[in-house]
Amino acid sequence: NQWRSAIAFNKQIRERLSASLSGFYGEGEYTNQGIKDKFSGTSIGLNYELWHNTRFNTGYSYSKTDSNLAGRGYTRNYLSAGLVMGF
Repeated sequence: NQWRSAIAFNKQIRERLSASLSGFYGEGEYTNQGIKDKFSGTSIGLNYELWHNTRFNTGYSYSKTDSNLAGRGYTRNYLSAGLVMGF
C-alpha cells in the first residue's frame, strides 16, 4: 500500500535553453512484514539545443527513503549528462 505526490515545473529560459525542476514525497507500507517507508526527492535539469534534433542535457537528482526497518533506508545522489539525437 503506497501513495506518492509530485510536482514539476518546466521553463523555457532562452530560445535553445530550457530548465526543469521537480520533487516528490510519498509513503508506503508492507502490511504483512510491518515495514513502513517514507520517500522523498527532487531533481533539476538543463537542456540546450545544439542543432536541429540534437541537444545536450544535464541533471542532478536526490532521493531518500526512510524506513522503520534498520538498514532499509538509503540516500541517493545522481548526476547525469548526455547528448540526445533524434532521427
